[in-house]
Amino acid sequence: MRPSKRDTILKAALSVVETDGVTALTYESVAAASGLTKGGLLYHFGSKKALVDGLCDWLDELVAADVELMAAAPEGAVEYYVRTSYYDDSQLDRAIVAVMRLSQAANDRAERAIRTMQD
Repeated sequence: MRPSKRDTILKAALSVVETDGVTALTYESVAAASGLTKGGLLYHFGSKKALVDGLCDWLDELVAADVELMAAAPEGAVEYYVRTSYYDDSQLDRAIVAVMRLSQAANDRAERAIRTMQD
């Protein structure tokens, strides 16, 4: 299945933050990383705040999916957590790193996303 433009944009934004840091997160850098136009980004995310909110919402979605997997794990939640609690370059891992960096830059929405994830 082909990823949606939203997912393509979020993965590109995540990559920019991972590679170049929070200050490099611009429409231009995300457009270059995604292969889309700046106008295409603006259609999906009308502001940089909306883009950051999108990254945080995506982390929330990834965490919720992981919690469901943990709850359904045949080996139990603790074994699942131990087995999966290492960095393996998954989308969840990469989203955690990017949103953590945003939270370290004093972004309130990112700080909330990290607290929610920890809860």
